[in-house]
Amino acid sequence: MINKIFLICLGIVILATSCDDEEKIVQIYSYPEWQKNQFFSEKPEEDLFIFHHGKIQENFYPHQELKKADLPKAMPSSMKIGGAAILSQYLKIIKERFGQKAMILSFGDLNYLNSDKIKQKHLKETLSKIALDGILLSKDDLPKNTTLLKNGLDDLPWFNSNILAIKSGDPVDTFKSRPYLWFSNEDHKVATLGITSYQALSSKERNEISGYYFQDPVTTVLRNKNKISKQGGDLLILYYNGSIGCESEPSTTAISLKNLPSMSEVCKKDNEILNTLKRLPPGAVDLVLSNDSNFFGAKFGDVPVLGLYKPEDFISGIRLKIEYSKINLEKSYLLPPIKICHKAFIGTHDCVYKVKDEDEDEDLNEERFDILEKSTFTMVNARFLGHEVLEDSEILKVLNDK
Repeated sequence: MINKIFLICLGIVILATSCDDEEKIVQIYSYPEWQKNQFFSEKPEEDLFIFHHGKIQENFYPHQELKKADLPKAMPSSMKIGGAAILSQYLKIIKERFGQKAMILSFGDLNYLNSDKIKQKHLKETLSKIALDGILLSKDDLPKNTTLLKNGLDDLPWFNSNILAIKSGDPVDTFKSRPYLWFSNEDHKVATLGITSYQALSSKERNEISGYYFQDPVTTVLRNKNKISKQGGDLLILYYNGSIGCESEPSTTAISLKNLPSMSEVCKKDNEILNTLKRLPPGAVDLVLSNDSNFFGAKFGDVPVLGLYKPEDFISGIRLKIEYSKINLEKSYLLPPIKICHKAFIGTHDCVYKVKDEDEDEDLNEERFDILEKSTFTMVNARFLGHEVLEDSEILKVLNDK
């Protein structure tokens, strides 16, 4: 029976605009097997993948996801999710499978300079082992004054575009941060601007931070656009640390960026990103990535605006199809988020108790429970892109002070 279920699951094709019932039943937010044509288009040279995550500082250790009372008693009472040691392995596998076609980004807010020595040691040694192409310097990464402080995170690929030092008028260089991030491979050259919202700071934080000026996002984009174009950038991405203020749920199947809802459909009121895009000239920005954890994705005109759904549980992923230095929205996809599982049900190859609570998903969940019951709710080590996923032993040693 288990082999039969495995063969059913193996046929999943994630980059499809529609999927059959079997694909909806199993492998929810998981990608256990690797088949290149499931991810890449017919012209891989036009593909670029972006994976991003956040809240590392808050999620060094895994947490327990508890089973709800209405689920079958035979199910495990809890599942271990997330944590730096398992996140590291997921990102290493992404780099192994996608190579220079994958750009891995992270939101900062590490609060390193204001942490105790033990936390600083954990941050420094853990982050040095996690695959990153860029990490955004944000409000919590700034020292409380402009006095130069000795730190140990200079080797990370920090970037920031709109937090300026008042004395120089240039983007701050804390941790040797650069003013924007370049990501290049043999096919594409992409620039990413890092924006931290001043609106997101509390009045207390605004009073504590001195010597800095948070530049308006529109000014930041216009200030850098010509420089980036002259250096041959194909795309300009806005990496935004701040609330979008809109709500949308993740999909269990890949969504063409062309089919994303408009921001006017999912946003009840104006927000900084919406106002920024309204004020920018057409084509100034190609993509916006946000760390808003209640927002999955929408678009403003032809500009996709994507969130970071529950970063303590998930990694977010996008496949971009780049043609003539533009994103082909129809052939670009927002992927279902990758759940950071330690164990997976052997029957469904995922670590999802229940897909949703809405009535329309009851039949789907019943089918899932039937599969799980036949495999006695057995769980095994999670698999990701054809690899068994085990916690990074070196990071575990760091976090356990060994």
